[in-house]
Amino acid sequence: MPQLLSRMDALNWLTPAIADILDQGATPPGGDGSIREQMLTIQKMMGELGTPTRIVNVRPTPSYTLFIARPDTVGRRGSRRTTTPDDIRRSLGHIAEEHPHWKLGYMASLHDTPDTVGIFLRTEDHQPLSLRRLMVRNIYREHPSTMALVIGNTLEQRLIIHDLAEISSILLVGNNNSTQHFTGSLLLTLLLLNTPGEMRIAIAGESSTSLKSLVNTPHALGRLLVQPDQTLRLLEGLVKELKRRQSWLREHGADTIAEYNQRYSDQVGPTLPRIILLLDSLSDSQWMVQVDKWVPLIRSILRDRGRCGIHLILTANELDAPHVPESLNDALPVKVVMRVSGETLNVPDFHRSLTRFVDAFVIERDQITPVEICAISADEIKRTMTYWRHAARQRSTEHDITQISGKTGVTSLLPGAPELRTTQIETVQLTPKELDTSGSSKLAWQEIDLPLDHAEALAAYLGWIGTGPLQDVLGLTLNDAHKTINALKERGLIEDNDSLTPRYIRLSEEP
Repeated sequence: MPQLLSRMDALNWLTPAIADILDQGATPPGGDGSIREQMLTIQKMMGELGTPTRIVNVRPTPSYTLFIARPDTVGRRGSRRTTTPDDIRRSLGHIAEEHPHWKLGYMASLHDTPDTVGIFLRTEDHQPLSLRRLMVRNIYREHPSTMALVIGNTLEQRLIIHDLAEISSILLVGNNNSTQHFTGSLLLTLLLLNTPGEMRIAIAGESSTSLKSLVNTPHALGRLLVQPDQTLRLLEGLVKELKRRQSWLREHGADTIAEYNQRYSDQVGPTLPRIILLLDSLSDSQWMVQVDKWVPLIRSILRDRGRCGIHLILTANELDAPHVPESLNDALPVKVVMRVSGETLNVPDFHRSLTRFVDAFVIERDQITPVEICAISADEIKRTMTYWRHAARQRSTEHDITQISGKTGVTSLLPGAPELRTTQIETVQLTPKELDTSGSSKLAWQEIDLPLDHAEALAAYLGWIGTGPLQDVLGLTLNDAHKTINALKERGLIEDNDSLTPRYIRLSEEP
């Protein structure tokens, strides 16, 4: 279940407590009696307009107040009739004119009480929902998966939750500002509930500053990739890793990564971490001209449906082609369309006045659900980054050189890449070098220095090193790859453990 308190994984990583990271958020306004005054005003004006309505319940939230109203009867004996929902809707228009500082919305029928009408009211005292307020609700706390994501809150306060481990991937549609904020809330949730040993994140695309900061945590799988060619190499590596994991699971008689990690981690070594690729955005003009290259790669990952623990979070400006090719659109089980891009959606029983109360529309097959999404702050992201970076530095200071995470195995990321990330790892300063893989597998590393130098640069780029990248990128034999890893361990560059899984770079003491 999602742990709202700290939880330690098998590699002794400790997750943060959400109370230390997330802001409490605003509480529902109205404790000063203003909600009662608003209720009485609405009832009085409804009667004066000839559409008597009795408010039978009130549901206050931080972002709006929902008044549940039951139509009353009007007229004299013998000609009495019940006020219709359309009568109430027209009267709300007159009330809005009398109270311009009120934002009013109308719902013709509530699901749990179909004989009532919903009247929504937002004032300047209302504030956006906080992530913490949604995560502490019982329905989320009782969810069995640490990959459970809060997608949004319906207008009737039903929490929409999707388990990324089950849906495998998700598509976000909207302009850059709207999708970036929502993406941040998803990644923030995952970082709070999962350790670097359980989940790794790769980010590709022109991401905002808040998302770029994620590459400074031990969850990051390599650097931020900006150019489409770099992202294509990463996708190719993920497809190759997917095939490796499929073969690995078959060898160990496991159907899914969750089953393997539960049944075999104690016997065959560390768990396999899930890998999440944020691809932002499919609508990039440079990316769209290479559609024939990346669509088959993404489809290969989608076909696995997350069984092997590789997941995609995709963003696009529009839902239709060419932004999202039809073959991908059909393969994505859940889509979240931001309000700015959802104006053309045909949402049943959704009155136009409610648009101001929702932020997005969740599409699951043929069902469209309007939702309100939560707000996250830059301080919450900063506290999360600070927590994980401090945890990584503490492990390094204590010389706890057990591996950062389970094996990821992503390979073939940068054949012939002209640019590598430079980083300082303890006292070792790495210099970027171009990789020349020709003929290196024919020479032992003791005879020349180039494979070892290139291995250092490759480790700096990826944040880890293993036999897979050394074979695929540098062209070493398996035996030479093992020797190279031992040499890097002796130089203090990478973690010193005897596992067959990849070793991760030892983090700098610099903040």
